[in-house]
Amino acid sequence: MRIWLDDCREMPDGFDIWIKRPLEAMKRVLQGDVTFISFDHDLGNEELSGYSVACCIEAAAHSGKVKRMGWAVHSANPVGRANITAAMDRADYFWEPQHCVRCGSFWFNQGCSQGAGDGRGRTFACYPECAKPDESIDYPPYEEQVEGW
Repeated sequence: MRIWLDDCREMPDGFDIWIKRPLEAMKRVLQGDVTFISFDHDLGNEELSGYSVACCIEAAAHSGKVKRMGWAVHSANPVGRANITAAMDRADYFWEPQHCVRCGSFWFNQGCSQGAGDGRGRTFACYPECAKPDESIDYPPYEEQVEGW
């Protein structure tokens, strides 16, 4: 299902449903059948916004509750556009498979409860065993390992 999230702009061709309220969009997204969403930020006089919907998607992606979906931002609000983009970029990160730097296996970032990371939410080893230092390798200092992340 392709969602057009906007309270005033008419839905263009190519979308299946026009949603005008953030809570309705969140409910629909959590049903799990959304394949694409286009965001407006300012949705009438609501306390919630298109950014609230994007944060809901980000959290659901992190916990593995929603499948990858395409997205676009058509909002004219530059700050709102940047915030939505940041949240959806993080959702994209959670949907991307990662590979363990030690054993080479792949996994998705959802949950990250077993992975070992850099303390900033970035996981680089799939299981605690893989995160243990290998005495035969001369590791660079921690700061150099995570530089540029």
